[in-house]
Amino acid sequence: MNKKIILFYFPVLLVIFSFGWRNKEVTLNSLIREMTGRGNLSYFPRQEFRLYQFSSYNRESVSPGNKGWYANRDMSHFIRVEKNNGRREFVMFDTTGPGAIVRWWMTFYKAQDGIIRVYIDNDTVPVIKGRPDELLSGKLLASGPLAVSVQAGAERGEAGRDYDHNLYVPIPFKLHCKVTYECDLLVKRYKDEDVQVPGGFYWPDVFYNIDYRAYSKNTDVESLSQENLKKAGLLLKEAGESLENNKVTSISEQGFEKLILPGDSLIMDLSRNKCAVNRLMVELTAANMPQALRSTVLSASFDGMRTIWAPVGEFFGTGYSLNPHKTWMNQRDAKGSMESFWVMPFREKCTVTIINYGSEDIHIKGLAGLITYKWENNSMYFGASWHEYNHIKSRTKKGEPFDLNFIDIRGKGVYVGDQVTLFNNTYEWWGEGDEKIF
Repeated sequence: MNKKIILFYFPVLLVIFSFGWRNKEVTLNSLIREMTGRGNLSYFPRQEFRLYQFSSYNRESVSPGNKGWYANRDMSHFIRVEKNNGRREFVMFDTTGPGAIVRWWMTFYKAQDGIIRVYIDNDTVPVIKGRPDELLSGKLLASGPLAVSVQAGAERGEAGRDYDHNLYVPIPFKLHCKVTYECDLLVKRYKDEDVQVPGGFYWPDVFYNIDYRAYSKNTDVESLSQENLKKAGLLLKEAGESLENNKVTSISEQGFEKLILPGDSLIMDLSRNKCAVNRLMVELTAANMPQALRSTVLSASFDGMRTIWAPVGEFFGTGYSLNPHKTWMNQRDAKGSMESFWVMPFREKCTVTIINYGSEDIHIKGLAGLITYKWENNSMYFGASWHEYNHIKSRTKKGEPFDLNFIDIRGKGVYVGDQVTLFNNTYEWWGEGDEKIF
């Protein structure tokens, strides 16, 4: 059965989430290697898992339609508080294995000087221990981009707010994993500060979310240890270098250039057995560039199925703006060149079409690169779609927030991410929102 991999946008393309390395055993090394292979995303995972998250979300938020669904005090909510060897440790994460932590984010308001501990397989001695700026965004486990804070020189914002801390070093566990935060500064704070109602949260603020994979119970996982962390040092360094390198190599490249009149198109036939597109580069020139980036559409079909239809600006992650940006999967440079590095496999036939739906001429030039690809029974077609909400308000007329649907996917596939562009015309909205995934 042919399967589709579906990526969705708001008004823009996707941000990657890694899935599906195909080793029999899940190890620290296999999880690291998985992150650096773009082609891995085109295979449905052979090891069954579900992605879950522990976070500091407001526990009043339970289900749609019920009171508290939009409760917004999403900080300092912990699972419980433990006493360990005289220490007060706040439990943030606690689950049975087999599994693996794959993403970790934290930020603080005056409570950043505590100690994080990661306990594996019910051991009372943590396998990892350190301050957030050491463990999550320092060099205790790895350097950037696997452990990173905001860019150098960025302002902290409101007084006392700590930088964001981001960790992507995987933490596999076979039987159990628990993560705690020790911070003597934290004190109990109530839901209603005027009426002392028990069951509140803690203060100062600790914000966190920790994403993890829960593998099926028969999956063989090698738990993290200091020994295999040390052995993986070079591999982590190479992975970080790879993730910051956008250069790709193709076995063949096909260039194109055309002045496309309104209503006309450019069609490229990239058909070749057992191949995959691994690079698309487009340079677009028009009198009205913001409009051309929206009204010029990239469409692609693989083995007769159209799975891509999106404005070129959205597909390459720049929207209608001319600002340079760079991710591991797409980029736009200062000269206007837009590139995509998604691996898009096909068995026999691939057709890429660029259509001018605007009212003025556009000039297009660029190239498409191909690599050899091994089609297997768990291979999937690449897909990207685009959706836009416009003229919306951040609250209803009654002042209430509301849910905005990103995507509703049915069928078998892997959702590898989204890339969101917000066009905001007010300084009164922070641009915040809570993601809810069902």
